[in-house]
Amino acid sequence: MKICYWIIWLVICMHLIQGSMLILDSSVGNVNSLHFLLRFFPSAQIAGAHLLIVALLAIIERVRVGSGAPKLQYLLLLLPQQFILLITTGGVFEALINGYFAIGISTTRLFIVASQCPIVLTTILYCLTIIEIYMPERLPWNTSTRI
Repeated sequence: MKICYWIIWLVICMHLIQGSMLILDSSVGNVNSLHFLLRFFPSAQIAGAHLLIVALLAIIERVRVGSGAPKLQYLLLLLPQQFILLITTGGVFEALINGYFAIGISTTRLFIVASQCPIVLTTILYCLTIIEIYMPERLPWNTSTRI
């Protein structure tokens, strides 16, 4: 079983778009996942810049500039993006616990799950993809030995 490595490109595009939008308009920070992320930054523009930076680091990893570097160095380029994904997923869980979205709209928890599950699934798939790329022996469905 191979996890599609395109999930990394999906998250790169998502962070490039969200980062640009945060820089241009701070009201974008009212999206659940971004609202939670903004707690860790002094302004929406700085959070947007961080999203752009982690996306660029992931692009470098995907293009694999400097092919002489060990794999660990490439992994370190993806971890900031994984960390941002984990933080933004925290916004989803916060909405579930509170029972309302970041903009204050109260709704059922099932509605929140239905609307926010793509973010959680993307985070899980991204994490599994990183493990498959850099530590394939850790996955239970891997039967081959890779070096």
